[in-house]
Amino acid sequence: MPAWGDEATVPGFRPYVNMVRPIDDYDGVSRTGTIENSLGMLCKNERGVFIGMIINVRTNKLMTSVLMPAFDTETSLVAYLNFLENDEEKILLHKCQFAEDKRSLTAEKTMFEACWPKKDVSFDLKSDVKS
Repeated sequence: MPAWGDEATVPGFRPYVNMVRPIDDYDGVSRTGTIENSLGMLCKNERGVFIGMIINVRTNKLMTSVLMPAFDTETSLVAYLNFLENDEEKILLHKCQFAEDKRSLTAEKTMFEACWPKKDVSFDLKSDVKS
């Protein structure tokens, strides 16, 4: 089995680098993650194709958002993978509430535009890994 960071394993993870983004303005107190507040967002790309959902994960004082695949059509699968690989940063979001007791999701009809940053140098993991 290859070691973590081995040149053979890293290329397999590179296409997914755009799934997770830090929330920089999180102060460690006022925000809660999806597990705590049952809130998330349904996502569409610029063409209006449903590509997944965003959940927030709080770990102590760090907060990150995860763009998870969540769809049931081939069109959405292709759109999700394309979004992860291209330079497109604009996404369309619907806030949603998870109801664990009903195992359901309720989404707001109102949609808003947001940026899922991909171009910052801190996200450039496409160069070769140096030991």
